[in-house]
Amino acid sequence: MNEYDAFAVEAKWQKRWAKAKIYEANVDQSRKKFLVSFPIVYLNGKIHVGHGYTSMKVDVYARYKRMQGYNVFFAQGWHATGQPIQGVAERVKKGDPVQIRILKQSGVPESEMKKFTDPLHISNYYKILAKKTFTKFGMSIDWRREFVTTTLCPPFSRFIEWQYETLRKLGYVKKGTHPVVWCSHCQSPTGDHDRLKGEGVSPVEFILLKFPFEDGYLVPATLRPETIFGVTNMWINPDGDYVEAEVDGEKWFVSEPTVLKLEDQLHKVKVIRKFKGLELIGKTCHAPIREVDIKILPATFVEVDHTTGVVMSVPSHAPFDYVALRDLWTKPEMLTKYGLPGDFAADIQLISMIKTEGLGEHPAKDIIEKMGIQTQNDPKTEEATQEIYKKEFHSGVMRENCGKYAGIKVSEIKEHLIKDLKAQKISSSMWETASPVICRCQTKNHIKILKDQWFITYGNEKWKQRARNHLAKKMTIYPPEARQSFEYTIDWLQDKACARKSGLGTPLPWDPEWIVETLSDSTIYMAFYTIARIVNEHNLTPEQLPNELFDYIFRNKATLEEAQKKSGLDMALIKEMKEEFEYFYPPDYRASAKELIFNHLTFYIFQHLAVFPKGHYPLEIEANGMIQVEGDKMSKSAGNTISLDEIVQRFGADASRFGLAYCGEGYTDASFRYADVEAAKKRMSMIFHELTKGKFSDEEQQIDRWILSKLQTRIADTANHYQNQRTRSAISSGFFDILNDLKWYEARSGAIRGPGYRTALLTLVDLMTPIIPHFAEEINEKVRKAKTFACHRPFPKPNKRLINKKLEEEERLIRNVRDDIEGIFNAIKKRQKKALEKIEIFIAPKWMYKVLSIRRQKPDNLIAKIMQEETIRKAGNAAAKYAQKLMKNPGYDSTLSQRAELAAITDALEYYKREFKAKEVVVMLASKSDHAKARAAEPGRPGIALTFM
Repeated sequence: MNEYDAFAVEAKWQKRWAKAKIYEANVDQSRKKFLVSFPIVYLNGKIHVGHGYTSMKVDVYARYKRMQGYNVFFAQGWHATGQPIQGVAERVKKGDPVQIRILKQSGVPESEMKKFTDPLHISNYYKILAKKTFTKFGMSIDWRREFVTTTLCPPFSRFIEWQYETLRKLGYVKKGTHPVVWCSHCQSPTGDHDRLKGEGVSPVEFILLKFPFEDGYLVPATLRPETIFGVTNMWINPDGDYVEAEVDGEKWFVSEPTVLKLEDQLHKVKVIRKFKGLELIGKTCHAPIREVDIKILPATFVEVDHTTGVVMSVPSHAPFDYVALRDLWTKPEMLTKYGLPGDFAADIQLISMIKTEGLGEHPAKDIIEKMGIQTQNDPKTEEATQEIYKKEFHSGVMRENCGKYAGIKVSEIKEHLIKDLKAQKISSSMWETASPVICRCQTKNHIKILKDQWFITYGNEKWKQRARNHLAKKMTIYPPEARQSFEYTIDWLQDKACARKSGLGTPLPWDPEWIVETLSDSTIYMAFYTIARIVNEHNLTPEQLPNELFDYIFRNKATLEEAQKKSGLDMALIKEMKEEFEYFYPPDYRASAKELIFNHLTFYIFQHLAVFPKGHYPLEIEANGMIQVEGDKMSKSAGNTISLDEIVQRFGADASRFGLAYCGEGYTDASFRYADVEAAKKRMSMIFHELTKGKFSDEEQQIDRWILSKLQTRIADTANHYQNQRTRSAISSGFFDILNDLKWYEARSGAIRGPGYRTALLTLVDLMTPIIPHFAEEINEKVRKAKTFACHRPFPKPNKRLINKKLEEEERLIRNVRDDIEGIFNAIKKRQKKALEKIEIFIAPKWMYKVLSIRRQKPDNLIAKIMQEETIRKAGNAAAKYAQKLMKNPGYDSTLSQRAELAAITDALEYYKREFKAKEVVVMLASKSDHAKARAAEPGRPGIALTFM
């Protein structure tokens, strides 16, 4: 086989593309434009396979659109905003062994390590690597338009200043008091992209309930205040650190970490003394509402740094509480070790206070026993908890023991109950993260209520409604099931801190001690791409980019004369910038991982609606699943990320692109496997050899017409898959299905390769050009002898004139008969070791085809109808039996006539003879044979008889 050198071919075409500048998008009013974008890559590490998965989707779509004739705009920038890069620098400076190990594993040489204490050096180092990787990967990017966020790129930083001054002027950026996820080390809010752990986690308001204890209150926190009616005991961590403190004039007993959280949430706190939780074990506190004393029990599962470190136990409805209480009942040593009697908890009884259809009186007990949960550490306990909470919230009502709240739905009680509890002064509130959040600086975060902090008012209901309307009426979401996540996000989205006081970024122009945070300077930069070429080529400075210039270009809120006067730029240059924006905007398509729906991708919609005029809003978004490599989830913290460069160097760009395109699609997570990439590489070599060394006949046979007919379906299906972001399905229809068609062609035609075979191979290459572009270019040059680029070839369109459904049905019949012969042959071969001498194939009698034809008319009484036909009536009882059989199989049909079946099988006789090594193969009408198998013949199911020597 002729060796296809993928690495040499890919390097060759990347150089030619760059020299010809074929991916540079310029204004061309005679062509439709299409703007695609992939998120600006964060410069704190190498581009990994996850980047490759999503960027491949963007590039494939861009290439598909080019082949459709669009003037495709695909630029790429880089992200350096926020804490992550600075966090890496700080950890290297401290000599953090984990960080240094991760850097070394990623390929950072020892000589660079000392320089990695400088955030600017880190960002530049990774920018150079990232650009090289994307180029080697075959990305069709217009590199004239690149930029870096933050003050590393002053013109872009000026754009961000304008963006936030505009948002502030429009009332979308305000100073206010809100809860934020806070890093005490950085003294700043921690945005999603500034987190090592907890991306997407938001502040959640917990209700604090005051249980009288000694001369103060024991204060647990809960998200379900209605469960106060079922509290049986209190849980305290005996080894935890607790405090007795004065909080807003009351004495509270809470965990020590709670103090900082309360102080940061505007409570006045004075610590009186510190003590271990053991001091509380065995004592009692008073349960309000029920007005009974309850015991304080030991529980090592209580986390003192979560909420208040005090947990109220509701074992009838909370699986974790039930398991913990059951442990104390069955393991007395868990009590005696703290000096308590072994039966200290024996008198605690479950209290049911919610009635839910489908659940028993004590649902926690029931589900724990049903699921066979033995320990508190069993992950099924969390599953059980969610199942009960969900059912109780949606279907539960309060029981009679809940006093005036009896009969109220659980879903409706919370607001009413909290109001009453606060009126009785037995409740307060506290904000906490729904799950742990760790800043890039490695500090565990908590919630702080910030005064005089700058927020984007995503909670503005009018703004939300605009976002809902645009999403519903103007946007296409891929896959469709992702739309619900956007709707959900818009509904719950609240005001969000847009600035922090540490890390890299653009200072707020009116309050420069605050820096625009990571997710807030990455929402409308696609507009900057449109003018970035001119900014870069003319080395424009921030002073030449005043607000008036941006207002004229992007918002039509300033005149050309005002823009020229303030900027000092030539009017022709300003007009050119304006033309670029107006021609290429709005952004047509954007892709990112599905986890960004809950922040970035939704912010992207909101801010476009706020800043730009109508006609400039996003149109398509794809949210894809995450990616695993050989079944393992990648994680930077675990040090097991696979760089895209590593994959490309090992397999080549096209095979890697093929593997990533094939490993998944839609909302589900993808699984990248090296075996798929290896197989793709081998198949490309095979196809290259076939097209460059194979011999093709010009004589057209029936099988050539068949494969050309099948090809039209493959073309239509593949185009549909590309359009709907289904790359795996595109490969299935446009690559594997065609290869399977060719395999059937080879079996039918023997050694002959006719014009249809060659056309199918070349069409396959055309269909796969968006995915394997270098290979397509090589075929285009070596086989087609073309002087133009393959990526500029028109994407194939189905030719209806070549579709021959009758021919396809005939080949399907031939294949089905082959399968039937094979089944019979294999069954007999097990009993007889003789060679096959003769195959006889019997075509059904003509009256049967008439019965099928009548059945298609859907008569009320099929048997009565067919018996009106004399030719059928002559068949007698056989006709009635066949009609009854058809009625039992309403989905079966065969559209070929008796003559067509006979002609098709006759054409295939040599194929059957060759396939089964038979001495003789004959076909005849069943009506002209007395053979028993002739009587079994039906339309679409010829009778078959095999004779062995």
